Amino acid sequence: MGLRGKLRRLERDARGNLDSFQLEDGSRFYFDPASCEVFLHNSACLEAQSGGKTTFPEPPPVVKAIARARDRAAALNKVFEGGFMVMPYDTEALIERGEFVPVSMVVGRELGEVAEDLSEQ
Repeated sequence: MGLRGKLRRLERDARGNLDSFQLEDGSRFYFDPASCEVFLHNSACLEAQSGGKTTFPEPPPVVKAIARARDRAAALNKVFEGGFMVMPYDTEALIERGEFVPVSMVVGRELGEVAEDLSEQ
């Protein structure tokens, strides 16, 4: 086995249980499917919304990478594979244009309505 082959094997072994998807520029984005960063971000977005904010915290690197993926729909499905897909962004805008458009995380409510309802009590 040549030096390149050994290097590729070492890189593959170093990645361990990481998964990946291809980005528009041809490179790969590696992520840990067992990571909690997407869940924690979604929780922070829900907290922001309940506080009356209409903007969300900065998305984690894996969500930003979905917007730069060659196949955004496949990347989104891969990140949420086997899990419950809750996104604080319009998935259509993310998949079609790579844009982060905040949406309400409370069914039947617009951004800002939840805080208004809570302040009336």
